[in-house]
Amino acid sequence: MKQILFLLLITLCSCHSTTSKKGQENEADSSLLQEELYPDSIFKFKPIPTKEEQEQPSETTSFVLQPVPRDIPTGEAVSPTSLSMQTEYDYYPLSTTEVKLTVTNYSQQEYMCGNDYSLTYYNNDKRQWETLPTDPIIEDIAWILDPEYPSGEQTIKLYTSKVPNRAGKYRIYKTFNRNAQVAYAEFELVDEAGAKRLRKQMDAASWNGKTISSQNIYGSGMRGDSIFVNLINNSIHFQKLFRKEMLNYSAINYGAVRKPSPLHKEHIPTHCK
Repeated sequence: MKQILFLLLITLCSCHSTTSKKGQENEADSSLLQEELYPDSIFKFKPIPTKEEQEQPSETTSFVLQPVPRDIPTGEAVSPTSLSMQTEYDYYPLSTTEVKLTVTNYSQQEYMCGNDYSLTYYNNDKRQWETLPTDPIIEDIAWILDPEYPSGEQTIKLYTSKVPNRAGKYRIYKTFNRNAQVAYAEFELVDEAGAKRLRKQMDAASWNGKTISSQNIYGSGMRGDSIFVNLINNSIHFQKLFRKEMLNYSAINYGAVRKPSPLHKEHIPTHCK
């Protein structure tokens, strides 16, 4: 009886071994067939990465866009009566990092432009305009300034880490209608000495009393490159009027806004403090 059981076990093991070998041979044949039919297919298995390989960061190429200077564009100058470009202020302190630009279409025709621009600085020693770094991104969607929507705005960044700000005149150039026409806006950066010069000009203009703003100013002062102006009527309306008639400088402090009151002759100062 024991001999019969022993022979039975040997037979079963032999059958299992034969089946396993046939299965392996079938798998090998299947793999070979796949490689022959699909030599570049995804059926080729890649080795499983180790734990250390999985924890390592993948090597990716990163692109960092750098500010680039753009040449001064050439083309026919746009008449300011048809289209104007203006910065929010005429004067800015040296610490300025951004300037807001407004483009306005006064004509009945359509003007088209992009978001790219050229920024320049006038070097008095070399007597020439120097191009400065500008935003490297160029938008594909262009501005369309038509009579129905005549105005557009753009914020111009001054890359002071690339080229430090210098006192003097700056220009922002833009092209219109497929680079056929060119317009520019001019502004000035001033240091502390330049701010003192602006205050003297403002005080001198207040003596003549020919404008509402010259009659509305009570006195002025300075702290660094900031100018402090005391207005008799210190409302938003009179502050805007002051910038238009007297001095359009971004570093002016008017103090707290007050409700307007009528101007009387006794309020008009005979001198500025």
